[in-house]
Amino acid sequence: MVVLGMVFMWLFRDQIGRFIDRTKSVSKEGVRAYDESQLSAKKPGALTEFFESYHSSLLLEVESAIEKDFRDQGLTDPTDVRKALVKRLAGAVIWGQFEALQSSIFASQIEALMLLNGVPQPIPKTDLEAFIYDKAATNFPEWHENRTFDQWFEFLRAQVLVVEAEAGVNISVRGREFLKWRIEQGRSGPWFG
Repeated sequence: MVVLGMVFMWLFRDQIGRFIDRTKSVSKEGVRAYDESQLSAKKPGALTEFFESYHSSLLLEVESAIEKDFRDQGLTDPTDVRKALVKRLAGAVIWGQFEALQSSIFASQIEALMLLNGVPQPIPKTDLEAFIYDKAATNFPEWHENRTFDQWFEFLRAQVLVVEAEAGVNISVRGREFLKWRIEQGRSGPWFG
């Protein structure tokens, strides 16, 4: 539920901003909004313009669900609500990035991350090529015939899943979190590359 909430918050960030702009006060009784005359008297600012393109029935439903969730958790102070919103948004962004990564990573790159995650010291880059990439290139020639090891490795580096040092390659915090996310989400595959 929380992850879904984070995704909706990220997807509907502009609508949420318009909602915040319309909000006059938040209390135990609920949210009070400015009436139309008060809104028209306010000079439109960057926030208003930013949220102007977000109007939908679904947005209103999601806003209500988020507000209820916060009230149920006892989050009524605007500062606490803001912190909770930022935390959920950050989680939703990470979740979305990991979803995209899951659909574009090769099985051999997952294997490399799992190998790096299982050892305490960096591994020489040449070992990744010899033990993982070369095997993948043999098993999946159609996926690697026009892809060099450096291109294969650059994907991992560009996605900040690995870090390079003089001693070799190690998994990054993001790489570990991606592997953890795959387990938590019950993701398997990919079965190629």
